[in-house]
Formats: sequence, C-alpha cells, structure tokens
Amino acid sequence: MFEEGLPRVWVIERLLGLVNLVAFASFAAQWRGLISENGISPVRIFQERVLKTCWGSHWHEQHSLREWCAVMCSFPSVTWVCHSDLFLAAIVWGGLLSSCFVIIDKCTLAALVICYSAYLSLKTVSEPFLSQQMDANIIELNAILIASYSYSGIYPYFLIITLRFHIFRVMLACGLVKIFGSSCWKDFTAMCFHYNTQPLPNPLSAYFHYLPIWVHKISTVATLVIELIVPFFVWLTSFWRKVALLASLKLLLMINMTGNYGFLGLMTAVVSICLTEDSHWGWLTGELSARPVGYLSMSNVGAIFGATVVAMYNIVCLVPLIKSAKYIDCPISLVKVQTVLRQFRVCNYYGKFGSMRSERYELVIMGTADGMQWQEIDFRFKPGSVSRRLPYLVGHLPRLDWRAWFLPSKPRQHKIPYWWDRLLIGIVSNRPEVVALLDQSTYPFKDAPPRVVKTLIYQYELSNPAEAGCSGRVWHRRLIGPYGEQVYRLPASNIQ
Repeated sequence: MFEEGLPRVWVIERLLGLVNLVAFASFAAQWRGLISENGISPVRIFQERVLKTCWGSHWHEQHSLREWCAVMCSFPSVTWVCHSDLFLAAIVWGGLLSSCFVIIDKCTLAALVICYSAYLSLKTVSEPFLSQQMDANIIELNAILIASYSYSGIYPYFLIITLRFHIFRVMLACGLVKIFGSSCWKDFTAMCFHYNTQPLPNPLSAYFHYLPIWVHKISTVATLVIELIVPFFVWLTSFWRKVALLASLKLLLMINMTGNYGFLGLMTAVVSICLTEDSHWGWLTGELSARPVGYLSMSNVGAIFGATVVAMYNIVCLVPLIKSAKYIDCPISLVKVQTVLRQFRVCNYYGKFGSMRSERYELVIMGTADGMQWQEIDFRFKPGSVSRRLPYLVGHLPRLDWRAWFLPSKPRQHKIPYWWDRLLIGIVSNRPEVVALLDQSTYPFKDAPPRVVKTLIYQYELSNPAEAGCSGRVWHRRLIGPYGEQVYRLPASNIQ
C-alpha cells in the first residue's frame, strides 16, 4: 500500500514547480516598485525597523552572534547578508530558474530548497505585500515536498496522506472561520456582498452580483457544505474522494471565474491531485513505481525517519486548525512548537473570508500640478475611474492594488500605514519604480510630477451590467472624505 502513489507525486512536483514559476514571475514584475531602494517599502528600512524593535536605541551597535541568530530566526531571510537591489534581483530570478528545474525534473531537491528559501526571504521582507495566505501556503507546500524527499521515492503514499491532510485542514479551517466569523454566513447572505466587495473583481463579477437573492443564499449554503462537510470525504473510499475533488474544483472554479486571485486556484488544484488515483496519470508518467529497498538498508531507515518527522509535523498542524474554531484551546506544548515553525511559514493559519464586508470602500489618489486642477491617478488594476473596464488576470497578483483594498475597511476609521505615505512621496518625487506600479495609460503626469497629492475615500458599488452597457459606467461611487494628509513635492535631498 505505502508503495503506491509515485505517479501522483511526480505530477504534483512538476505542477508545483509551475505554481512557483507563476508566483515568482508575477512578483518579478513588481518588486522594484515595492521593496527596492527606491521602492515603497525598501528592505533596508524594513530591517532597520526590525532591529530597532528588537534592540531599541542600541540597534546600530555591535551585537553577538547569538543575538543576530535570534533576529534571523524570527525574521528568516537571506537579505540579512545583503539587501542591495542586485541581490534582490538574484533572489527573484533564482526562484524563477529553480522553478523551471522542478518542472523539468532536474536537480529537483536543490531547486525546491532554492524556491523555498527565495520565497520565504522575499515574504519576510516584503510585508505587507506578500502577506496573503496563499504566499504562506506555497512556502509550506515547498517545505512539505522537501521534507518528504527522503521517503517519497520509497513510500510515496506517506506524502499522499500528508497532502490529503493539508487539503483537509485548509478547507475545514476556511469553513470554521466562516461559522465563527461574520453573521452573514449564518444567515446565508454572504454571497450577496462577496462579488461587489472582493479585492479585485473581474468582468463577470457584476453579473453574479445582480443574481437573485435566493441564488446567493444557495451559493452560500453550498460553500459551507463544501468547506465543512466535504473535507471529511478525503479519508473515505475512492468514490467519496472523487466527490471531494469535484466539489473543491467546483468551488475553485466559481471563485476564480468571478474574481482575480492570482495563483491560488492553480495551487489548490495541484494539491487536489492527491485525491485522484495512479491510474489517472499513467498516460503522462509511464510505468513509475517505488524503488524496492532492504528493510534494514540506510535508505529505508532514512525514509522511515523522514516519514516520522512529517507525521509529527502533521500533528503540530492541528494547532492552526483548532484555532479556527475560536472557542477551543490547544495543548500548550503543540502551540509552542507551532509558534517556532510559523516563523518559517511551515505551519500556517488558514481561513479565508471569515470577515465579510457589506460595502466597498476604495482609496483614490488625486494630484495637481498647479494647486487648482486635481486629476485622478489610477492604479493598474484596482477600481478607480468609474468607466474603466474590470481586468481579468490569469496567475498575476498585483500586490499594491491587492494590499490597498485592505486599508479603508470602514469609513473614517483607519490607521494610515507608513508605506502609503511612501507611495505618495514616490509619486510626487517621480520615482520611476513607484510610478511603474500605476496605470500608465491614464497617468496624467507623464511630463512632470504633481506638486501635491492627496487621498480620498469613496464608496463603490458595481453597476448593473445592462446599465453599464448603456452608460459605460462600471461603478457607482460616492465621496466619503479625505484619507490622511496631503503630500507636497520636496527637493530629493529632503525625502527620507
């Protein structure tokens, strides 16, 4: 039994390489505007903030190796060695190249280690732009394949079980946070708001938003059933695993067909391959089977040791699942282990859309060159101009647009993060790395940067598709008020 599963493992490894490739390629197009020296949140400034938090006013003094190790374990990243833009580019492109090696099955273990290390390093220093659960998820999946490499060629079924447990706890956690989250999940009205208030709607969002209420309620019930009941099917017979596979793929299709969620759908579909059978992949993998080894051979001993370590890891992963049910306490010993592993993003908390918004608020940046005429500065993908068509993105996740969605969750109740001010400074300073993150087709200050910029909060709602077709207005919006202070252009020497 434990020798089964190698064809599925081979396919999952190749496709996880594809997921890494899509994730790194998406970030490669954005990192200069986000974390480079001239970006919104430079790595140097992030590291200084960390050191000041850890060591206070003595952060710039010499510290012991033990103190540095403590910092690096809390914020693991190879950028502690060097944070230059050239080194950051090497990390990004190293992840891209290693992803290709995983896809073609060359030096797979080393390539997976590089993918894991590169993405973990970037995530650590790119907060809040790489702070999504899907970012932690891809790091964790890379770690699982690395940890299982000692036994996946001998006892591949152990890895299949681990991946099934991963699907089980992720799906169940998503359902639990909904039950213990917003009341709209309990009265089955969550989908009445979802399509309008999700981070990045696409052209189909308006059509689904204006479906009858009874359709939304059925969709809400179906979502809860898939996330609360169907996960248990992964432990039953082949027939029920197929039911779980089809149900999860149906939910993925609906999520990604009506919104832009980057590589989330592809990554979840890849892991779902563990619910299939080896016979489904024979046409692609040929005759693959686990290699026979002696019971007392070093290979077998190493495989058993590796499987034991991963089994213990699975037990620790119960902690974030239990935390999803907010009123259940976890054993202290497991919590301590999970706290350590969480720093390396290998034992993560999951739970999407537990808190739902009933209204959509967006930040709109306005700029002026003369102090009289204000012009709107659009982001590349998030809602701005009411007549701009909604984007349909495949694999790409615009980090700035996505993160800006989280800021104005409630009107007049907001704390302005430091990176938003740096975004505005980057615009008035005409930093090309920052300006490149904005919509170049409508950018009104191509010849000269604005003298002053300010931010306004608007309430948005999708227009009825029939109305949008006639008037060209994709959105209706209403001004709420200002967000923060105006930013004036200063000499470059005065900008920190």
